[in-house]
Amino acid sequence: KRIKGLKRRQKTFEKGSAPYVAIGDTIAKAKARTAAYKNSNLLCGADGYPHLIVDGNLEHLGEFVFPGLGFLYISGWIGWVGRKYLIDAKAQAKPTDAEIIIDVPKALGIMFAGWSWPALALTELRQGELLAPADEVTVSPR
Repeated sequence: KRIKGLKRRQKTFEKGSAPYVAIGDTIAKAKARTAAYKNSNLLCGADGYPHLIVDGNLEHLGEFVFPGLGFLYISGWIGWVGRKYLIDAKAQAKPTDAEIIIDVPKALGIMFAGWSWPALALTELRQGELLAPADEVTVSPR
């Protein structure tokens, strides 16, 4: 679709002119990009699912493991800083107000300090501060 539009636009210029040549280069780059994607084994199959190979072969490490670890790190960071903000809000005089009206400078400080959340989580786990005691966990009757 993009290549068709470029070819249509290219026809408005005189052959050999600078814009004609520039658009021709753009068309060549677009075709090369399409060919590289087509030959990269990242296309979807006939069923519509992407070809993610998760067989332990290190050749495909970047296709699944790195994005997966990135997702886990970012989601853990979001949970960690949210938890930290709520813990700090409980210590204030009006904890409900602190939850509803977010203290932006405090939240930003917590967000920037939360980059090391895996180490902080391990420290709290070792010290017994991360998990709630069993008697504080409510269980619904069945």
